[in-house]
Parts: sequence; C-alpha cells; structure tokens
Amino acid sequence: MEDFLAGLVRANTAIADAARKSDVACAQALPKELGEWRPTIEFVLGPYACSKELSDLSTADFSRSGERDHSAFCRQGFGALLAKLAAPLPILLATPVKTIEWWSRTRIEIETTKGQFRTSAVILTVST
Repeated sequence: MEDFLAGLVRANTAIADAARKSDVACAQALPKELGEWRPTIEFVLGPYACSKELSDLSTADFSRSGERDHSAFCRQGFGALLAKLAAPLPILLATPVKTIEWWSRTRIEIETTKGQFRTSAVILTVST
C-alpha cells in the first residue's frame, strides 16, 4: 500500500510539474517508474477521479480541478444515470394533468389527458 500511495504522490507531482511547462495529456506526464501500480494509479487519477482516461485529460485541466467528491461523477453523464434509474418507472411526458386526488400518503389518483392513474407517489413538473 505504501508503494501505491508513494506512486500516487509521484504521479500527481509529475502532472502538476508538466502543467507548469506545457499542456500535454496527463498520461504523457506520468513517471515511468510507477511499476505494477501504474494501471491502478492511471485508473484512480483518470476514470475514478475525473471520469476520463488520462490520455484524454490535459495536465492544465487536471491541475486546475480541485478536490471533488468522487461519488459525483458518472462517465456517461447524469442524464444517462437518471435514465437508467428511471427505466422501470411509468413516465409520461407532455401529459397535462387535469386533477390530483390525494387520498392518503400511499394513494394518489391523477387524471390526465391520457387517462386516469393510481399511484403511491408522483413527481409533477411545470413548464415555464
């Protein structure tokens, strides 16, 4: 583990040093002596931290980016994440709602231009 952490520090330092000289791909700036930890370090600094391969990430951009919450990234984008999470849900777009009857916390009846629906939860959006 110590070798990995030392390699991570060397890689970050090399990327920062390269950014001060010229803007190249982060992959080009990595030190050669990362040994068997190189693939792991490339993953941690690239796809895991920035959602991009180091070959597609410039040293200038990497150096300017601050510490981020790693759970805040999705390689395909948040739209793709939301679409995947919503896939099993019955979603109606461009459907004007006529009435909402809220009977209880678990029983909602909605009348729309496409018919009536019963549900336990609903998300409505309003166009501006």
